Amino acid sequence: MSTAPFSPMLAGVLRSGRDGFNARFADMKRRHPSLDADAFSHVLLQSIAPLAESVGREQPDRVPAVVWAAYDAALQLVAERLSGPSGRHPMIEVSWQRLLPAVTPLLTQSPGKMIAAVSNALCHLSSTMGADPEEWVERMLACAPQLTTVEHFLAAGKLAAWRCGLAHFREGALAAGDTLPEAVALRLLGCTTDGEKWAAVRARVAEYPWWTPGETVSDIPKPRVVKAVGSFRGFGGLFAEPPIVGIVDGNFVVRSGDEAWLLICDAFGATFHRVDMEYFNQSLGLRIRTRYRVEPTSVTVDSTRLDLAELGEITSSAALPNTLMNGRRDIPNSVADPHTLAVTGKYSHGITLIALR
Repeated sequence: MSTAPFSPMLAGVLRSGRDGFNARFADMKRRHPSLDADAFSHVLLQSIAPLAESVGREQPDRVPAVVWAAYDAALQLVAERLSGPSGRHPMIEVSWQRLLPAVTPLLTQSPGKMIAAVSNALCHLSSTMGADPEEWVERMLACAPQLTTVEHFLAAGKLAAWRCGLAHFREGALAAGDTLPEAVALRLLGCTTDGEKWAAVRARVAEYPWWTPGETVSDIPKPRVVKAVGSFRGFGGLFAEPPIVGIVDGNFVVRSGDEAWLLICDAFGATFHRVDMEYFNQSLGLRIRTRYRVEPTSVTVDSTRLDLAELGEITSSAALPNTLMNGRRDIPNSVADPHTLAVTGKYSHGITLIALR
């Protein structure tokens, strides 16, 4: 492989390890015949070369370790068409060019772990409908100077991923936030109010899943439609036919035709996870309602009526509990103080989410 186009730092490492690098490329080519040498050279030039230069300015002795780790990761990403000029997830390359150089001290400590963490995060965010990989990079960049250990970087990445749309990360993200410096955790969530405390924010998020930083809980109207999730498969969505919803083990479940999903949702995002129909069917017959009444084209919560005529006739509804009665998970739909109501309609391929608190 020619080293002429590359930066001096990268060229030197490639030259000294030529046989090993060529063997790695050949092995990947055997396993992935469609691996494009030009696309891989592009990643070497545009992403790995700047990394090598950044590391070389601070810790020249760590350049080879970083280049080898980046080379191996890039081979896999380009071979699977996740990165590169025609890769499915262009933000991976952006993160290598912008985020990794911003945390060079951490990259040199653990190049394989850091490169994998950033690449995996961007793959996950980029492939999740409604998530925002660009925002993740920006939030991580904003906190980069305060991330002084690899462990803090990984924890920050999880908290930022939840904030950027991966709703199913919620519990793990809050636990990760507990391990971070308070100012970093608050900034990642977008809390800018002076004197804000992580413990208070954490408690607020737990009690009010639809609260977002900057809102005053007492000023938020309740109930209110907060989000519509899911769409018609013909337009790139999940559902081949209008879905219906239920509750199993304190979580929303969704069925469309002969397919089913677990739905995890909050103010920051909504994610769907496939389950089998047997799991969904546990929700059948469990339609205990508290606080709300369903009419043909509307829902009344307490004394507030919400007009949902655009959905057509309402076909299903389910209330997500904040806690389960007496902590008993064997009573899946016994709701104590529900916080979210999901509603589906005859003419909609989406699910309307209503915040109850």
